[in-house]
Amino acid sequence: MIRDYNVPLDEEHRSKIHTAMENLDSLANITREITVYRVVNYLLEDKPSFERYLAQMAGLITKQRQQISYRALFASIFHIKKASSKWDKEFQAMLANTVEKECKIQKHIFVTENHLQIEISSNLWKIYSGLCLCFMVYFRP
Repeated sequence: MIRDYNVPLDEEHRSKIHTAMENLDSLANITREITVYRVVNYLLEDKPSFERYLAQMAGLITKQRQQISYRALFASIFHIKKASSKWDKEFQAMLANTVEKECKIQKHIFVTENHLQIEISSNLWKIYSGLCLCFMVYFRP
């Protein structure tokens, strides 16, 4: 089956995208119907809304205390593990900017909230360092 990637989205798909973005849901189900390429092209028509959605999705990753990355953000939105270098350059820049901003936020939040990770009953503690956003793992004997 050959798909025409340049066909504009119909009102139903536009509505689904807006609803998913408002609810901070993944766009995976929509992209399965109409392809990631077409969804990305549509999202780039309203950059401020798309940037807000990206920032909120990145915030959800931080809230789960998971380290942000380009791949993690892309997967949270589209449920695709590998982002292609063939995506629109502006789209890639928006993702990269969002990841960079969230990384700065995480460097502060994760370190100041280390006490939330330390549970006496747990054998695994994630302690974040202030120098870099990596975590050290300590095992209790």
